Amino acid sequence: MERKQNTPGAVNSIYDIENICRSENMDTYCIRQEKKESLELFFVKKKLDLHRKVMVNHFYVTVYRPFEKDGVQMLGSASISFPGGYCVKEVEEKLRSAYLGASFIENKAYPLAALEDNEQKEEMEKRVGSILDFNQCAHQMVQALYLYDNQEKTWINSAELFFINKSEHILNSNGVDVEFQSSKVKGEFVTQSTEQEDVELYHDFCYEGASEEEQRDLTVKVREALEMTKARSKATRRNLRGKMKIILSQQYVGELMDYYVENSSAKMIYAGYSQFQAGDNVQEGGSTVNISLHSHRPYSTEGIYMKDICMMKGGILKNIHGDLRYSYYLGQEPTGVFDCVRMEAGEVCVEEMKQGNYLHIVSFSDFQVDTLSGFFGGEIRLAYYKEGDNIYPVTGGTISGNLNEQGDSICCSKEMQHQFGFEGPMAISLEQVTVG
Repeated sequence: MERKQNTPGAVNSIYDIENICRSENMDTYCIRQEKKESLELFFVKKKLDLHRKVMVNHFYVTVYRPFEKDGVQMLGSASISFPGGYCVKEVEEKLRSAYLGASFIENKAYPLAALEDNEQKEEMEKRVGSILDFNQCAHQMVQALYLYDNQEKTWINSAELFFINKSEHILNSNGVDVEFQSSKVKGEFVTQSTEQEDVELYHDFCYEGASEEEQRDLTVKVREALEMTKARSKATRRNLRGKMKIILSQQYVGELMDYYVENSSAKMIYAGYSQFQAGDNVQEGGSTVNISLHSHRPYSTEGIYMKDICMMKGGILKNIHGDLRYSYYLGQEPTGVFDCVRMEAGEVCVEEMKQGNYLHIVSFSDFQVDTLSGFFGGEIRLAYYKEGDNIYPVTGGTISGNLNEQGDSICCSKEMQHQFGFEGPMAISLEQVTVG
């Protein structure tokens, strides 16, 4: 590709920044340009209250400064970001300041990502995402959103939808020079019910596009959200205490599984926060968790070519994952940071999971998983409590447990979900979780 020459005008090209780095003798760098165009819709009930189009051109630059200290090779780094349109002088000043700051960062040296062969680019072209037709997608997703909003006492109070097309260009001093594009449809909505108590519940969603499958998924999500809100309006507070079987579903499954993903990262292991090692049985006696890592991006923000990996199989950690620096320190091949977790389905359907007494939590006021200890818990906003043949919508109280103690009791559903970078079982159950 032809490099543009540095001129006194505005900086709008990734090559303009490369030329500045070279002219300032900053020989090691990684530059990323992100162009984003979006359509944003804001609704009050079913009425479109505001719509706007947004275009953003932004640069992210990391400059590296090699030096030696006590006989050890170091590689300091500092990062800056700025929108397109800055003049050359402003960018030069920012880069000089960053380069000076990098001299105070004493990280052991590590290599930057490299483009190994042309096969990577050929494979990347197969993975390049499609670009959304904003008007068509907006029409389809708005219809899907409001399809079941036809009840008198339970409705969608407000909604926000975002349709995003993004292109990225990554260039570094080690030969990486790649471009790719992606798209996303995301949003949030608030449901309200006045069946008994006047209540509101918050919900969000995120898709790669607006396919028929994704439209159906949104319609189902809204229908379930309306039913949940109606149930929350009628829910009662019950004094539930003791240890019992709980069921978690939807986004809480992925949030719980993040414990295993986070602890298998090179950064956590190198820092000593995680004791996970490849080959370890990390499910503490269990064998039901099978996780692989994938990326919707062909390259990481550092320019690493993203390859799918099997992270965990039958409770055994198969691979550690991570960025350039920490992977190199551990002697591992850098994988990049993944944006999609895939977990294999279980062998029982959700209805089979609901045999006997249980507490199925569908909404927390706040659900948290402690990556360091494995403790999880949260305050219940809405749950379904089954006792004998009766099922009651309940609110209030908390749950608490620890994956290092209850991880071997995880049971996964056959039904699957796909949302917010998690593809896995719709629900999981755990035994002997404390409710109070």
